[in-house]
Amino acid sequence: MTPASVAPGPASSWSVLVERIRSGDSTACEELYCTAFVEVRRWFSRRLGAQYAEDRTHDTYLATILAIVNGGPREPDRLPGFIQGIAQRQLCVSIRGLLERRAREIACERLVLSDPAPDLDSAILRREKRDCVKRALRALSGPQREILVRFYVWEQEPEKICAEMTLTPTQFRLLKWRAKAEFGALARKRLQAQELKLLATRAERTPLLNLTR
Repeated sequence: MTPASVAPGPASSWSVLVERIRSGDSTACEELYCTAFVEVRRWFSRRLGAQYAEDRTHDTYLATILAIVNGGPREPDRLPGFIQGIAQRQLCVSIRGLLERRAREIACERLVLSDPAPDLDSAILRREKRDCVKRALRALSGPQREILVRFYVWEQEPEKICAEMTLTPTQFRLLKWRAKAEFGALARKRLQAQELKLLATRAERTPLLNLTR
């Protein structure tokens, strides 16, 4: 089954629909989608899976509308075949993109597997992350640190925190929001520095590429 084989209708109706789209009739665009593109979505779904079908259908629809506005197809009564050609090109683009992405994923997997000590690096990075989080927490002001620890570590209720820290609900929300923002900025900065340090260490023990082969 072709992507535009459902409910083709008489050729004259396709020609009329094309002319209505060219004249700027938005209801004609909606009619085209309902008439032809439900089947186009099914066609993509069977070949690419539902997760990619919606995007490819949308791209095909936009390409069709743009082509019609710019004067295509040359034979409006053959609009279903015109849509089919666009859909098939979109399918090829999508498959090529999926293959390229998978190739990149395989290359990354091979790079990780070829690392001389991935487990050691992972353990070091985890330890460094814990230390960075602790240092970022210590760098906060007393009330900011206290509210984060109470709420996220001790899992206290907001009412209890407000009562023991003498805060109104509004003050609680503002203090927690500011504390989270400052903590996030500090933690990210420290984590980035540690990750760069780890990458530099890894690079030092990785042999240089032999570009003369």
